[in-house]
Amino acid sequence: LIADKLNRNGTPAENGTLWTRGKIHTILTNEKYIGNNVYNRTSSKLKTKTVKNPKEEWIRCNKAYKKVVSIKKFLKAQEIIQARSKNMTNEDLLEYLRLKLKEKGKLSGVIIDEDDFGPSSSIYKSRFGGLIRAYELIEYKPEHDYTYLEINNQLRFFYSMLIETFKN
Repeated sequence: LIADKLNRNGTPAENGTLWTRGKIHTILTNEKYIGNNVYNRTSSKLKTKTVKNPKEEWIRCNKAYKKVVSIKKFLKAQEIIQARSKNMTNEDLLEYLRLKLKEKGKLSGVIIDEDDFGPSSSIYKSRFGGLIRAYELIEYKPEHDYTYLEINNQLRFFYSMLIETFKN
């Protein structure tokens, strides 16, 4: 595992902490680590669910940052991550969450991504719209209240509408 190798080499993660599979997963699934800044992946209108925008509507700034991971390795990682859950049905994914909850007593993206042989937390976003929705389907209530995320999305949208109104 990448995290194990980095830890054995004494390479610290952010804030001097140890590397975990979850931290590696974040690097290998976020385009900012290959230098890109991508906006408008999702959108929402007031009092509506956030929706994924088609890739052609994404606003992309390539080479916005210094890349940490090569594009070739990043794309290979995407293939591997998708392959890990490709043959799993939605019910298989939900059953995996139930078993992981029973094992750990709680769920999070990090807990899911720490399992070397389980699906990636990112598959729950593409299949169910996010982990929170998958949690709802298995009737799991996280320790933290994440309703603020939807409220934040609505406020951002409302704010941008106000700005546009005053510009005109």
